[in-house]
Amino acid sequence: MRWDNFFSGFQSLWDSEIDNAELDERRELIRAERARIPFIRVLANRCEQSPLDVLVSSALVPVHVGRVGASWIEGNLCGTATLLIAPFHSVNAIIEHSSCRCSRTLPRIFPHVTMGARLRASERESQTVTVTLVRGGFRGQLVAVWRDAVDVQINERRVSIPVRSIEFIVVDGP
Repeated sequence: MRWDNFFSGFQSLWDSEIDNAELDERRELIRAERARIPFIRVLANRCEQSPLDVLVSSALVPVHVGRVGASWIEGNLCGTATLLIAPFHSVNAIIEHSSCRCSRTLPRIFPHVTMGARLRASERESQTVTVTLVRGGFRGQLVAVWRDAVDVQINERRVSIPVRSIEFIVVDGP
């Protein structure tokens, strides 16, 4: 038996192990870089590639995303013209390449527009909204938008709702 042939097999195995270790290290670097990417960036990146649907807490059907803001999404409920605004904390899943037959376009991204700014536009137009909470909700005219809350006028009473408790808002119109 020649020792040269015997050890050449080990050299080949050793080279494979080194290649695998380098590949694992590159993969780990990619994972570490990906772990630093916030949800808004993931959503924005996917919006640039294709139309998206999201599942929103308490909504019964997916939402076709039309706009993405700094901490919110806006879109239509699948199969309807119902306009929905939801904070990111209510988005349960992003769905790419949905099998839905609704007409959709690439969402527009507004990374510096806050949910408050979006809701102030509805307030200026005196729009009626339905604010859905985890349990229950309120329907009335959006009359004030605070830093982290909104006021809805319902007949003679005014209700202040913290944004953190909002699942989504349906904009009904003026």
